[in-house]
Amino acid sequence: MRRLGAVLLVQWAAGGAMGDAADYLGINPKGGQYSTTAGLHRWLHDHGSTDFTRALRNLACDLDAITAPINYRRRREALHNWALTRDTWQEITSCLPPVPGHIQPNLDDRKRQEASAFVWAQVTRGEPLFAPRTIEEEQPEGLRRAWLNQRSSTWGKLARPGRIHHFTALRGLLLQHAEHLIRKIDSDQADSWSSRG
Repeated sequence: MRRLGAVLLVQWAAGGAMGDAADYLGINPKGGQYSTTAGLHRWLHDHGSTDFTRALRNLACDLDAITAPINYRRRREALHNWALTRDTWQEITSCLPPVPGHIQPNLDDRKRQEASAFVWAQVTRGEPLFAPRTIEEEQPEGLRRAWLNQRSSTWGKLARPGRIHHFTALRGLLLQHAEHLIRKIDSDQADSWSSRG
């Protein structure tokens, strides 16, 4: 629903096809990631398409009233091939509080990749599904598959760490880094941040 709503808002503002609007937003139009699902069909059936359209029109009015809108597309473009560098990752993880005991958290490249996706999602307000996976792409095929199997678990712990102190601390540091990137991107005229951490 959220993807379809975003695509429709862009289509209303710019005209053109839904696929063009999805492309503008960085959503894969060929993958149908903005099309209606069975759940959305059910919701529309229960609530009516009028409520959905009315909610989008109200949102469009609210967006029109914003005097200094945030350019999320610029942020997505700036972080198009971005990932936390090893040096930045080391700097962030060195600030983590010590974990008692001899079983220590894993801070390998897989976690650096998921942390990068988390930061990307915070900066762009996108879904981590659409984050660049430059660290993962450098890995052998078998390792990429293994990483894929652990992706949602790590993402879930970063998104909602609960009582896991390590992930609570890591999330806080990653949010700080995201705010740092937001300030830099929004005030900088550079077109690409792909080589920066």
